[in-house]
Amino acid sequence: MAALALLVTSGASAGFDLQVRGAIHSWSTPWLTAAISAATHLGGGEVLWPSGLVVALWLVNAGRRREAARFGIALVAANLVDEALKWGIHRARPLPWFGVAAPSSYSFPSGHAFLSCVFYLLLAAALIRPGWSPWKKAAVAAAAVCLTLLIGFSRVYLGVHYPTDVLAGYLAATAWLAGVSLVSLRRAQ
Repeated sequence: MAALALLVTSGASAGFDLQVRGAIHSWSTPWLTAAISAATHLGGGEVLWPSGLVVALWLVNAGRRREAARFGIALVAANLVDEALKWGIHRARPLPWFGVAAPSSYSFPSGHAFLSCVFYLLLAAALIRPGWSPWKKAAVAAAAVCLTLLIGFSRVYLGVHYPTDVLAGYLAATAWLAGVSLVSLRRAQ
């Protein structure tokens, strides 16, 4: 992600970002815009924070307190990391399309991409049980990945992020989840 941040801050990613934004915007239709506008909320705080509380309470109620703590800490800390990265990079947002209000935060990395990736992949990990078939495990993981990709796409489609913002969100989430997994494995030993 550091290399991507350097490309963004130097302006080297501008051509790529503008071309991809333009190509995605050219696909717009009223029905797709309505669907994408609804989908983008699945990666916002108005959905993730209440849902995160429900997931944590479900895990506690199921006697999985350690998982509940890991889930909650990972999500809250990911949000703090996202905000720190935004303030560190200071990338202005692009002008949004379709009458969408421009968010007040900085653009890089995409918080929707970062936090939805962390949330939905941790949720998938919590849902998947050891005795499940490989196909069932793969289906739950694939659903989490597809939902995360849809949310990231929605941010570019609506014009509130550049493609590199979304890519950076995914890279940050991947590194974050790898760190969470490593800490969990070490504590389990």
